[in-house]
Order: sequence, then C-alpha cells, then structure tokens
Amino acid sequence: MNDGILEHLMVHALNDEWKKLRTKVSPTFSSVKMKQMLLLIEDCAKEVTKAFEEYAVNSESFNADKIFGLYTIDVIARTAFATRIDYESKENNPFVKHVNGLMQLQFPLLLLLNDEESKQLDTEKKESIFDIESNAANV
Repeated sequence: MNDGILEHLMVHALNDEWKKLRTKVSPTFSSVKMKQMLLLIEDCAKEVTKAFEEYAVNSESFNADKIFGLYTIDVIARTAFATRIDYESKENNPFVKHVNGLMQLQFPLLLLLNDEESKQLDTEKKESIFDIESNAANV
C-alpha cells in the first residue's frame, strides 16, 4: 500500500488542494460559530462539574476515564451533530453506544501508515513515530 490514510489528512494538503479545502472548511470555523460552540462546550462542562459535585457530596468513587469519555462524546455530539445527550442516560444512549463501538475497533498502526512512515517505526526500541522527543532529533 503506497498511500497511508494519514497522507490524506487536511494538514498534508498543499497549494490548490489546500485552497479548495480551506474554502470549504472556513465557514465552519468562523468566529460566530466558534463562540456558539464554546457555549455548547461550557454547557457540557457544567454537567460534568455537577456530576463530580454529586460524587463528592455522596463520597462516591467514580471512573474518571468513563466520565471524561462521556464528556468528550457529549461535546462532539453537541458541536458536530447538534445532538443533546441526557446525562443520566448517556451510557444507554444509542449515539454513545455507537461511538464506544467505534472506539473499540483496533486497526493495526502499520495499515494506517504509508511505507515511509512505517519505516520510521523502530520495533526493537518500540518507539512510535508519534513520540515527539525521539523524532525531534531525526528532523
């Protein structure tokens, strides 16, 4: 496979391809829309804060990964899909179930990389191409 999926990301677009993408994406990230998104994100944060306060008042333990995962899904649902997920039933919500299912998929990293990126993996040292410190020296 000569082309990796990562090669098709927006950050790799150049010249005319970049201009075309920027024209399509720019309206999504206007200052007005960003302010609207910020309000939605703040609402999600208030709900998470309220949940943490309830755990504190009741001296209950909680699964932070699970709560922050639900917070992340809620932010994405509200900002990208205009879908509000009720906090009490988030775990049983079909949207949350589908997103969790997608997150459980395991893709071998090498299938996502092109030939040059896969050569950068050092299997003996178990380094990742995403390890910023070790790759900074190679640049």
